[in-house]
Amino acid sequence: MKQVACPHRPASRCAPRVPQRPVKCRLSRLHVSAVLQEDPPSQTSSAKSSETQSFQQQQLAVIEQQLNRLLAPSLAGRERPPPQELQPAPDQVLYFAYGANLSFETLRKRDCRIEQRYSAFVVDPQIKLVFQHRGGYSTLQRLPEGQQPKYKPFLANVHGVLYHVNKDDMRKLQKREGGYVLTEIEVETYDGFRAKAKAFVSGSLALLTNEVVPTERYMKVLRDGAAEQYLDPLWQAWLSSIETRPSVGLGMEYYDTPAKFLAYGFLCIVALVVVGFFAQH
Repeated sequence: MKQVACPHRPASRCAPRVPQRPVKCRLSRLHVSAVLQEDPPSQTSSAKSSETQSFQQQQLAVIEQQLNRLLAPSLAGRERPPPQELQPAPDQVLYFAYGANLSFETLRKRDCRIEQRYSAFVVDPQIKLVFQHRGGYSTLQRLPEGQQPKYKPFLANVHGVLYHVNKDDMRKLQKREGGYVLTEIEVETYDGFRAKAKAFVSGSLALLTNEVVPTERYMKVLRDGAAEQYLDPLWQAWLSSIETRPSVGLGMEYYDTPAKFLAYGFLCIVALVVVGFFAQH
């Protein structure tokens, strides 16, 4: 039969298609015998998986040991021996820090020297750390049973540092803590010593009506200080989980204290006195 060339396509495309012959797979006897002599895949995979699991468990154990060396062990769920009483020297004061004074840099700027320090926590679980001081700073406040602060902590007790400070340096700290008053609280160190210590707590005139979101700059000081003092890892994790806001442009809720109304009243009285003076003359 004569083929007619296609006028629009090449001759190779117009040629009839010839079916290709199937390619036969040739396996040698040596290849077949090698395949038959192999172990079943289920046994090999199970052996490899068991070896992988044991290796992973060993690696996790090594990592856990390294973390335990770097971090202080968490006090949650641990049995503790009966606490012993801690007594300061006659010229020293036991001071419990939970805020900005956790940081060594803050203490250096305030020209305060520390004689001794212990990682510690507040014994009373009803005392909570809240961000209710004027300007969004932290303070300690006793809450009713069952009530939780704005940011629920991971641990029941407030953690901080117990300092041995001489009385002159303690007076320096008092001058820098505006709106705070010294209050005595009972604390216990991680080593099992219990003592009555002084702590700065917000006065009634500097206490906000509601708890607010802390600033990023203030929370950085708290987080760095907690890491420097090797506080409980769960306490450090809680500090890291708290939301923050920029330090500029704070709203009126950060200054909603009774002292604000006293200042307004004082200004009104001054204005009335000035108006009366000019009215008489």
